[in-house]
Amino acid sequence: MCSSDLLITDRVSKVNITEVSTSFSPKYRFDNFTQDGRLRPWVIPVGLDISAIGPFTSSYEHLEVGLTFGVGVDYKVTQKIVFGLAARYDAGFGQPGINTSDFTVGGFVGISY
Repeated sequence: MCSSDLLITDRVSKVNITEVSTSFSPKYRFDNFTQDGRLRPWVIPVGLDISAIGPFTSSYEHLEVGLTFGVGVDYKVTQKIVFGLAARYDAGFGQPGINTSDFTVGGFVGISY
């Protein structure tokens, strides 16, 4: 079935897609939240999110622009090692039928330099 068949029929097809995103945002960290400075909450008030959505073919490429928001906390284990938790919401402005808004929560290990 070619892509034009999908546009002129009533059939609904499900396809796997790939999404690659990058975000550009300020991160405000509160370094003096505790006396020892080990626990450091942070917030991303708003940022720019750009996503490329595929499958990438010669007939279809899609670039999506949206906003990102986030909160998290860093815990300084040693002078160089940081553990953290983060929650982010990416609001894609999207085209009909393409949902690029998502909420993610996760942990991380970082290296301070």
